[in-house]
Amino acid sequence: MAEAKKTHLSVQKNDTATLESIVFSWWASLEHDRGARAELRRATSPAAVIFAPAYHALLRRIREENLSIDREYLAVIAAVVSQVKRHSLVSLPRQLAASAPGGSRARFSGLRFRRLLAIDDLVELQVALIRVVRHLDGAVNIGDVTRAIRFWNDKTKKDWAFAYYEAAPKED
Repeated sequence: MAEAKKTHLSVQKNDTATLESIVFSWWASLEHDRGARAELRRATSPAAVIFAPAYHALLRRIREENLSIDREYLAVIAAVVSQVKRHSLVSLPRQLAASAPGGSRARFSGLRFRRLLAIDDLVELQVALIRVVRHLDGAVNIGDVTRAIRFWNDKTKKDWAFAYYEAAPKED
């Protein structure tokens, strides 16, 4: 199993916005290629994603913009984003902290959220984030999840924790 790396390539601020834009555009194009989307949705690991032509189309777009990203992290991004049905404007941690319609508890319990933040393995991260997307009925902020996976590190985890607990109802 590939472990999540502790360091990432340094990037310029515009690179992140460009990457998010490319991933969003690529995600939208999957609507017209349901076979490619289905292939990505069935992938159970970053290695399986790398065999999908749709992944290579995304990688090609990124290289055309001269962006650098770890290819395994990009595979996780592709796998998770392929699960998204609707783009949400709300950040992922805030979505998880929000109460379900008619409920008073967070959609994702504090315990489950802490388990998510404890993940360091890329395969586990892919599986967990796919479950999160499904838990949210496929409505996720694509830029937010792209950025989080690309920079899955202690800073991202802390930022998510602050956002989640700022929005979460009080735990019992």
